[in-house]
Amino acid sequence: MSQQLDYGDKSPLRLVKNAFGPSTKEVRAHELTQNWPWPSVSPHGPGSVAPSVIHVPKKEIDEFLSKVVKRYIRTIQKFGLSFFKESLFKRDYKKTSDEEFVHIFTQSVYAKFFCEKLDQKDRDTFFAFLNDRDTFYKVDMSHLANMETIEGIDLYPSTSLFKWEEGKIQLVAINMNNQVYTTRHRQWDIVKLLVLQGAAVRLLICEHPRAHFPIDSFVGVSQCLLNRESLLYRLLSPHFYMQLPLNFAVLYISKSVAHNNQNEIYTPFPCTKKGFLSSLKTSFSGIEGNSAYPAYRFRLTPDEIYGPYGDFLSLYWEVIFSFVCDLFKDISQAQRSEADVRAWAKELHFLIPGFPGPDEIIKGDTLERVVTSFIHNVTVEHSSDHYNYSSFARDQLPLRVRKALDDHHWSFEGSLSGEDYARHELATKMYFQTSTLISLTQVKYDFEASKQMKVSHFHHNLRELDRGLTPQLRFIPLAHIASSIQF
Repeated sequence: MSQQLDYGDKSPLRLVKNAFGPSTKEVRAHELTQNWPWPSVSPHGPGSVAPSVIHVPKKEIDEFLSKVVKRYIRTIQKFGLSFFKESLFKRDYKKTSDEEFVHIFTQSVYAKFFCEKLDQKDRDTFFAFLNDRDTFYKVDMSHLANMETIEGIDLYPSTSLFKWEEGKIQLVAINMNNQVYTTRHRQWDIVKLLVLQGAAVRLLICEHPRAHFPIDSFVGVSQCLLNRESLLYRLLSPHFYMQLPLNFAVLYISKSVAHNNQNEIYTPFPCTKKGFLSSLKTSFSGIEGNSAYPAYRFRLTPDEIYGPYGDFLSLYWEVIFSFVCDLFKDISQAQRSEADVRAWAKELHFLIPGFPGPDEIIKGDTLERVVTSFIHNVTVEHSSDHYNYSSFARDQLPLRVRKALDDHHWSFEGSLSGEDYARHELATKMYFQTSTLISLTQVKYDFEASKQMKVSHFHHNLRELDRGLTPQLRFIPLAHIASSIQF
C-alpha cells in the first residue's frame, strides 16, 4: 500500500540543510532521557512490541553523542556532496541466478529465513510441486503485505519454495501476487529481485530488531536491581555499553534512520514510519499460524538456523558458554538465590517472553545459559548480522524498487534510482556496516586476578576459534565483533 505519510514528504531545501547542518539537539533535549533506566511499556504499541527503556541515564546519552552521533555527523559531512552527485545517475539492478539465490538463503545471514516447515496454506499454494519423497523448505515474506510504503514504491509479499534434490537445495517456485512463478515465466528474474528486496527489508526492520529491543529490559533491570559488586553484574555490565542510548535513538528520535524521514539523506527504506512500526510489531509478536514468523522468545540455546550461518553462531555460543560456566562454577546455591538475583529474574520473566522466573533461574545451568544468551546476542549475533548483510551489493539486494511487477517495460538496466542507491550506500556507511568501538576481546572486566586468568583463557579460545574457521564459516572477523550493541 503506497501512501505519503509520516516523513515521506520530501523538501529539497530541508534535505540540503540536514545534509550540511546535522543537529543533535533533539537527542540532548528529549524529555524522556531522565532518571533510572527502568523499562516501560512501549509508546509504539503496548503489548505488541517489546518494553522500552525510555529513561536513559544522561551519562550514557553523552557517551552516545560523543562516540556514535559524532561519527554519524562526520560521515554525513564527508559524503554529503557525493550523495547529491550519485543521485544524478541511474544504475542497473543485478540479476541473480537460481544457484546464487539458493546460496543467499542457505549460506548467509539470510538463512534466518530458511524455514523447514510448510504450513497448510503453503501446501495449498504449491500442491502441484509437492510430493512425499523430497524434503521441502520455504522462505516467507508475508509480513510485507500490510507495510505502508512511501509514494512510488511497492513491496511484494512472497513465498519461495525450495527442495532437497540430487544432493543439494534447489529453487522450485515463487508465489507472488497470488501467482506461482517458475523458471518458465518471463518475469522470473524480476520476481527473484523483488523477493531479495523483501528479504533485505525483513532482515533490517523485522528480523534484526529482535537482537536489539527485547533485551533492553535485560540491561535496564540489571542496572536497577543487581548488586553491582556481584560477579554476575561485573560480568554483564561491560556488555551493556552503548545499547540503551542507541536503541532509544532508533525508536524515538525523529532523525532516526528507522523513521525514514525523507528530508534526511541517509534514510533508505521503502516504508513510512508507520510501516516500520508495523514491522517492529511483527518482529516481536510474530504472525499467528505462520511458522516463518514465530513470536520472540528469550533463548537458552543457540538459535536453530539452517546451514553454516547457524553453525558459526553455535561455535561462538559454545566458547562463551564454556567461559561463563568456568566463571560461575564456584558460585554456591545460596549466592544464586540472592534476593537481588531472584528479584531480577522475577521482573525479567514478566518483561521478556521465555525468560526464566526466580524459581527456574537457580536450577542446573539455567543462570549460565541466560548470561551466555545475552552476551552472545549483543556480541556475535548482532555484529555478524551487520557484517554479513553489508557484504552484499546494494544493486542485488536493494531496499527500493520503483518498477511494478506488472510493468511491461521492466528492464534491469537503468531502473535503479540514483537517489535510492545513494541513500542505501550512505545508510550502510552510517548504520549497517560494523563500526566497532570496543571489540569482544578488548572487554575489561572488574575481576580479581584469579578470574582475570579465566578471561585471558576466554580471549585465547576466541582467537583460536577465529583462526580455525573455514572460509565457509567465516561470517565476520573476530576483530569486528563488538562487545555490545554499538551500531
